[in-house]
Amino acid sequence: MDTKEKWNALADSFQKTVAIQADYNTELFDHMRRKDALVPGEWVADIGCGAGKNALGFVKEGMKVILIDISDRMLDYSRANLGEKALDCKFFEGAFEETDIEAMGWKGRVHLSFASMTPAVSGREGIERMCLMSSSQCLITTFADRRDCLAEEVSALTGIEFPGEGKRDAHLNTVETVRSLGYDPEVTLVEYNWENLLSPDEAEERFFSGRVTELPD
Repeated sequence: MDTKEKWNALADSFQKTVAIQADYNTELFDHMRRKDALVPGEWVADIGCGAGKNALGFVKEGMKVILIDISDRMLDYSRANLGEKALDCKFFEGAFEETDIEAMGWKGRVHLSFASMTPAVSGREGIERMCLMSSSQCLITTFADRRDCLAEEVSALTGIEFPGEGKRDAHLNTVETVRSLGYDPEVTLVEYNWENLLSPDEAEERFFSGRVTELPD
């Protein structure tokens, strides 16, 4: 299963969360207002936009949105969720970290480059492109600590080690990458916790999608 297929397989579960307005979303947009990141009439790039939950928040603030995702199913959900507002937005399907920003005409195009909980900016390539797009601000949100309890249990039972599990320093890597690009990052720790409670079928879909195609005998 390639990366696009993986995220297409998860699109339905992302869509289920769009209507849920958690305290986290309120805190996130309050934080962006305090930083003057939400400017009516300006463009924002929503990188790894998923089903468009944050894009809905941006258009409510009067911003124009470029929605970027590798999954065409995620973008289809985004268009549907935005309704008539989708006419004022732009949609791009592709791997952001491999995109030629200058060729797309995106260099310095947006007031805010925004990426929330997405692997599209987990490495230098994606972060560098975020910086190139923005004329003013970039914001990355990621977990300071994250656990996949199902992966931990399967690993304990089978002895299989899953790449990426157990790492607690992804946010530190992001900070160091930003510094290596010549920027002085501002880091804000928000003490907020949540957990995803999934049905057995949803847990199976999340676990196997893009991670394990064949378990050893």
